[in-house]
Amino acid sequence: SARLHGTASSSVLLGWQGSSTSVVEAVLPTSWYTGRRGRPQSMPKLEACKASNEAAALQGKIALCVGGSSGCGKGVALVLARQGCSVTLVGRNAARGEEAVAACTAASPPDAGATFRFVSMDVRSLSAIARFCDEFKAQAAQLDFLSLSCTRGGIQGYRPTAEGLDERVCTMYLSRFAFVHWLLPLLERADDPRVLSILSAGHHKVYKAWQSDFLTRHAGMAQRTFAAGFYNDCACAALARSQPKLTLIHAFPGFVRTNWHMELPWGLRALTKVLMKAGKSLETCGEFMAYPLLCGTFDSGFHSLTEFADPCASCAGDTAAEDGIWKLSVEQFEMRASA
Repeated sequence: SARLHGTASSSVLLGWQGSSTSVVEAVLPTSWYTGRRGRPQSMPKLEACKASNEAAALQGKIALCVGGSSGCGKGVALVLARQGCSVTLVGRNAARGEEAVAACTAASPPDAGATFRFVSMDVRSLSAIARFCDEFKAQAAQLDFLSLSCTRGGIQGYRPTAEGLDERVCTMYLSRFAFVHWLLPLLERADDPRVLSILSAGHHKVYKAWQSDFLTRHAGMAQRTFAAGFYNDCACAALARSQPKLTLIHAFPGFVRTNWHMELPWGLRALTKVLMKAGKSLETCGEFMAYPLLCGTFDSGFHSLTEFADPCASCAGDTAAEDGIWKLSVEQFEMRASA
């Protein structure tokens, strides 16, 4: 069976079923298969992002990194810890979680007074997320940063969770924004609250059946993946209008050296293992992904960003769709919380 990882790289396997996108186009960032002109810019950009991140003083700040025990989410957590932020990591694998806590502790300045902990939970359960958020709100004074990178890899078909939701859409969208929904009171208490969802910005299409098949029970794998990305865009845009204090970021991580390829069939696993050597490290990805969380340029509103933290087009823009998708999402959150 496929596993859930704290990286969003596998979420861009869009073209395996029901799409004309080739496998190469699906697994690699656009700049890699349309020419290498974008890649030489990554090193200067990385240095600039890292310098900006290192200028941030985060003592007294609080972060929650869902999917932060591995992959891109761990990379973001390490940057935040390095700058003095206290971080709670959420994931499924206790051993990886404790390793991530140790890495954050080692990265944190000794005089920062930051604390780190790992919480093991199955993010496919919206009711479990609701219970966790109630406990978190009782313990924390505010929430400055919310990083969301849990995902569902592999190329399997529709697979329902125990709550009757598709695993892919649940993990890549509903679970993520359930945290946002239930932690809004804590985010509103922060001076400059920021939410980061690492998934597929600029690499998905509009899911046109959102009204008739919101939960994607009748959609193919590619359409469900597109739906998750489209829903991320629309939720960010809707929340940016209703919560003007919030900064919401949907970012594409690019090709990152993590273990997500182990969820693929043998042939694709062998191919991606070779390609993995050319991917970014989770530390490099972490610098790019943390940059919009810490840089003043991204102040309030919705930002759709590339793997190098540059602006890119989103599928949001239809206010009726944005508000409609968020309304349907909240209905799912509240229904599962009261079950």
